[in-house]
Amino acid sequence: MVLRTESGIWVAHFSHSRQSESYSKIRATTSCWMHEGACQRNEKGQCLISKRWSGQAQCSVSDQFVKATGRKLAFSRAVSTLPIQTRIRLWDSFLNQDSATKYIAQERLREALRKGLARAAHAR
Repeated sequence: MVLRTESGIWVAHFSHSRQSESYSKIRATTSCWMHEGACQRNEKGQCLISKRWSGQAQCSVSDQFVKATGRKLAFSRAVSTLPIQTRIRLWDSFLNQDSATKYIAQERLREALRKGLARAAHAR
């Protein structure tokens, strides 16, 4: 996720994993690692810049795994050591990007429904 602030570009990388402790106990973890500036990528497309700031959120066994919640918690922990003004700018960019992503997803869903309804009407 590319975050644009007045001070420049930051990149937040997220990963989600699930670990099974037993058949009925599955724990989910969301990790966030961040750096300033654009990514430098290898031939596989993986970022080569080392983790500068990182945070992790782990569900308890009884928690419902929700990616968005995990991202917010991990992001919060990753930026917790940065100066307050930098944190404010990063959170502003993070939340604006998250709402923009939701808006795009909603628009794509509406368009898919319109196409589906048009096909159904045409098939009659």
